[in-house]
Formats: sequence, structure tokens, C-alpha cells
Amino acid sequence: GNISAISETIALCQDELNIYSGNDDQTLPMMALGAKGVISVFANCMPQEMHDLCAAMLLGDLKKANELQVKYLELMNALFTKMMGMNCGPCRLPLTEMDESKKGLLKNVLNSLSLL
Repeated sequence: GNISAISETIALCQDELNIYSGNDDQTLPMMALGAKGVISVFANCMPQEMHDLCAAMLLGDLKKANELQVKYLELMNALFTKMMGMNCGPCRLPLTEMDESKKGLLKNVLNSLSLL
């Protein structure tokens, strides 16, 4: 999550090391610095949209990538639950079950995007 550290790593390693974002909400800034893509949670429910965001970045279309990042940022930040009917088993550490207030927030975001 430390953009400065990622920038320094990319500068030091250049093409000797492929870097991927591990946080959906940091895909755009990390790819702008030279990351190759993302290990994505968001892509499990909206794979085409994450593909389009990454493809736009790889093609240098920052405007399109930014539109997608901003459009889905709330969902990217609200994920990590089983609300979409996918049996993914219990959370593994360091993740824990979501509290009820956050479940309500996620349900509202999923409804606003017609995903529930």
C-alpha cells in the first residue's frame, strides 16, 4: 500500500521484476508507476470491468482507466463478503467476518450497481 516504496522498487528493478497491485483501489496508480496489473478481488464479481481498467492503463488511456477506477471505487472498497451468493467458505486470517454495519454498506453498494 505504500506508493512511494512501490515507485522506488520499480525504479530500482525496472524490467527485472514484475509488480502487481494487491489492492483493487490502487490498480490505477500502481500501473501508472509501471506495475503490470492486479491480483484482484473486484474481478471476481466484475471481471470485464477490471480487464477494461487494466487494458486502458496498458494502452495509455488514463482517462478511461480513471473513469472506471472512480466509478467502481466504492465497490472495490466495500468487497470481502459472501453477499453475492458465492460460497467461498470462511474468511482466512488476516481477514475476519464483516460486522453487520459493514454488511449493510456493502449490500447498498451492490444494489446500487444492480449486482444483487
